[in-house]
Amino acid sequence: MGELILHIGTRKTGTTALQHFFFDNREVLLKNGVDYIQFTRQKSAPYSYSVNGVFLRQYCRALLLQKAIDDPVSDFEDNYERLNNALKGEGKVLISDENLSAFYVQKYDKQYNPKKYWGEMARIVKELGPSHTTIIVYLRRQDEYVISSWKEELKGGWTDKPFREYLNHADRKNELDYSILLDAIQSSFGPSAKIIVRSYNQVAYSGIDIFHDFCDSLGIAWDSDYIIPKRRLNESISFDMAEALLKVKLGKPGRSRGEKRVRKKLAVKLCRNHPDPKGTTIFVTGEAERLVEEFSDGNRIIEEVYFDNKKLFSDEFTTSHAWRPNRFRIAMYRIAFLCLEPALWLRSIFRTSR
Repeated sequence: MGELILHIGTRKTGTTALQHFFFDNREVLLKNGVDYIQFTRQKSAPYSYSVNGVFLRQYCRALLLQKAIDDPVSDFEDNYERLNNALKGEGKVLISDENLSAFYVQKYDKQYNPKKYWGEMARIVKELGPSHTTIIVYLRRQDEYVISSWKEELKGGWTDKPFREYLNHADRKNELDYSILLDAIQSSFGPSAKIIVRSYNQVAYSGIDIFHDFCDSLGIAWDSDYIIPKRRLNESISFDMAEALLKVKLGKPGRSRGEKRVRKKLAVKLCRNHPDPKGTTIFVTGEAERLVEEFSDGNRIIEEVYFDNKKLFSDEFTTSHAWRPNRFRIAMYRIAFLCLEPALWLRSIFRTSR
C-alpha cells in the first residue's frame, strides 16, 4: 500500500500557492512517486480546481453529521474508490486542503469538536489502509494570522465584522490555539501517523521558498522540471480596502458566487497599486504581544513536542507603520463598488431571464 500525505494548512500559510504548484506539476510529481490525485469536482462547492482535499473533508463531515454519503452531487462513493485505488500503489498520495484543519473550531454542533472530527478522520484513513500516514501543517504567528484571515474573509464576503469584533468572536480563541488542533490529531492517530509541524514565519524569513520547504520536509525529490508559480496568488487586500468593504457589504446575503467573485477581483485590483507598507499593522502598541502571550502555553507545548524546544515564532513585533486610514482612498474604493452595483444588477437580470 502507498503512503498518504495530508497537507492540512492552516489557512494563510501559502496554501493556495502550494496547491497550484501541486496541480501544475502533477506529471513531474508522479514521475517522482507522488500522486496529487484529482477527484471528481464537488459540484456544489465553489472551490479552486487546484484543491484536491475537498472530497475527504466533506466526506468526513457527512459521516460525522450522519448525512447520506450516496448524494450524487458530492460523488462521495466514486471519489472514495478513486482514493482507495490510488493507495494500492507503492508511491505517495498527496491530499491538500487548508480547511481540513478548520473543523476543530466548535461552531454549530458538538460534532464539530476536534476530538470527534479527527477521530472520524483517523477511522477513515485506517479503513483506507495506507502503509504510512504523514500529516503536515504550517502555523503562522497568531497576530499575523488573525489579520490575514480577517482580510481574506472580508475579501470573500464571509464576514462583515470590524477587526476587533472579529478578533473577539467566541470561536477565535480555539482557532488561534494551535495546540488544540495538534493534540486532537495526535490523540486520534496515535503512533500510526507522523505529524510534521512547520513555522510559516520561519520559512518566510529564511529565504527558502515554500515549495522547496514543503518538498524538503517530506523528502520529496526536487526536480528541475518543476514549474514555480510566477504570478501572485490569493493576493491580500490593504487595510484601506478592508475599511471600504466593511461599508459596501461585499458579501451581503443573496449575492451569487459569480457576483462575489467579480467583487473580489475588483477589490484586489483597486488596491494593488496602493498596498500597505511592509510592517503595517492594525494593532495598537502592545496589543499583538498580548495576543500572542495569551497562547504562549500552547505554543510552548508545540515547541517541546515538535521543535526540540526551539522557538516556534519570532519575538519581534512591528513597532512602526501603525495603519492610518486614507479617507480619500477609502471613499474612492466605495465609489468604485457603488458604480459596480448597476452592472451586477443587470448581470443578474440577464442571467435570470435565460
